[in-house]
Amino acid sequence: MEVIERLKKQYGEDLLLVGARGSSCVGLQMEGSDLDILAIVNRQMKKCKELQDDVAVYGVDLADERIMVGAFNLVEGLLSPLYIADSYRLLYDKYLKIIFTEEYNYMFRSHLFGAIKNFIKLYYKKDGESRNKQAAKIIMFYKLCTVKEYTESLVEYWSKHKLPEELSEQYFRIRKYGPSLEEEELIKVIEVWREDREVKEEIHDLCEYYSRLLDRDYLKRR
Repeated sequence: MEVIERLKKQYGEDLLLVGARGSSCVGLQMEGSDLDILAIVNRQMKKCKELQDDVAVYGVDLADERIMVGAFNLVEGLLSPLYIADSYRLLYDKYLKIIFTEEYNYMFRSHLFGAIKNFIKLYYKKDGESRNKQAAKIIMFYKLCTVKEYTESLVEYWSKHKLPEELSEQYFRIRKYGPSLEEEELIKVIEVWREDREVKEEIHDLCEYYSRLLDRDYLKRR
């Protein structure tokens, strides 16, 4: 609530939405960890603005653009709202309707796939607990992108704020103890898989196909 009040003071009536983002959105927050925040404001912004206390601020048009291509950090904020302005409620409800379509689930998967590259980069740069965190995210996102029973329910997991138990247990184990030798080898395999041209083209083409199926005019503001 303190963060919300601070954002209200800063943006006034331009504050449209405040939501949670990050590990808490799927029940993976560690004990004592801070809550990451996403805000959408009625301002023109070419890129996301990072404020103190892990608050990411998006202009409404930029947020719309990112939501419409399945950006998971924006989806997290929509599915974990802490504040919604009355003026944003109609558009927010329209977003929810489209997010829960089969087509959108494939677009969401494409952005999870994209995030793996950054996790791998950080994995080789970090050490200790930070490195374990990246290892846990790499393996978790890889399974979410490749195991059929998971890929078909991605948005549902985020909406229920809970991943399948086996994924959560593996995530917390790797965060605490680090990856096993087998999991370290798996990360090397994932690194090769993530850069495979055919894999990237397949996921990109699926995302493009399903994005065309969506009626983009459905979300246009009047």
